[in-house]
Amino acid sequence: MVGATEIGCIVSISSRLFPSVFLSLFFACCTFPSFAQQTFSILTYNCENLFDTLHDAGHDDYEFLPEGRNRWTRARYWRKLQRVAQVFAMADTLKPIDVAVLEEVENDTVLTHLLRRTKLQQAGYEYVMTDSRTARGTDVAVVFSPYTFHFISSETISLHHPKQFADNNEDTRPILYVCGTLQTGDTLDLYALHFPSKLGAHKADVLRRNIGKALRQHVDSVMHSRQFPLVVITGDFNDGPRSEVCRKVLNAQPPTAASPDAYTLYNMMTGRKGGSYKWHGEWNWIDQVLLNGNVLRTDSPLHCTFDDVSALHSPFLLEPDEAYGGSRPRRTFYGPVYHGGYSDHLPVVIRFQLQNR
Repeated sequence: MVGATEIGCIVSISSRLFPSVFLSLFFACCTFPSFAQQTFSILTYNCENLFDTLHDAGHDDYEFLPEGRNRWTRARYWRKLQRVAQVFAMADTLKPIDVAVLEEVENDTVLTHLLRRTKLQQAGYEYVMTDSRTARGTDVAVVFSPYTFHFISSETISLHHPKQFADNNEDTRPILYVCGTLQTGDTLDLYALHFPSKLGAHKADVLRRNIGKALRQHVDSVMHSRQFPLVVITGDFNDGPRSEVCRKVLNAQPPTAASPDAYTLYNMMTGRKGGSYKWHGEWNWIDQVLLNGNVLRTDSPLHCTFDDVSALHSPFLLEPDEAYGGSRPRRTFYGPVYHGGYSDHLPVVIRFQLQNR
């Protein structure tokens, strides 16, 4: 796992995409980070294969090299970084995003390039990330503003494949746990994840259940160590809110309780229309947000409602879906064909209200 690193950043955006009034507000927030904060925002985004152009020893990244199948040149790589930077800028129209959970990031070189060498400026983002031992080596990262989220510690929750399913002793993608404090002084426990895909039938189901059990055990341990726990779990679950892992293993409930329980998890995607990912013409919520009951309380220092969670359906992230109708995410690749877009996922944004208890 890579420790928090000093990084510079936030977006200088084309006036073609954003009005000048928005730019003024955006850069004012970047320049003066000590403003009286009343909101806190988290972005979760599967970046769709955010690889650099160099071989990462020990990992199968050959298709994302200049001479590989995808012809992943420096020009394509830097364009991809600029695309992700635009998503950061659009995720919150009043100020820079406070925390971003990113999936499918190859390594910390990519994070450094994203936060230092794109048009991101002045926000001073830092990050922590996993060090995955999976074949492709893609990682989960948490990017945060040290002005609004004061980092304390991080930890990875790893799970080895059961022996009967082992493939070259490969590991399941680890979950990244990050602990920090908000400007209210309260502790936030954040879990960033990218669960195994559904490919592989029974093997995949076993892996997903096992990593789900490990996550739930860790969350329970953390919640019972806090006087007033505030827990956010987010990332790419590779399945919907009605999946066995969400409903039975994590025991995530619909966010409709009149009196939310502090030690119960609530899935903010349950009962929600639309989605963040489109498969065979159907939108699905595989990018999910789970909160513990305290975050749903109106008197909580970190408060969120059902309406405060949404996918970012900005026009620049979408294109017409010629096969099924409507729109679809404007992705980087369709198979081996370079498309030059953003990602096959839409970003999901969670907007919280901050208040002193």
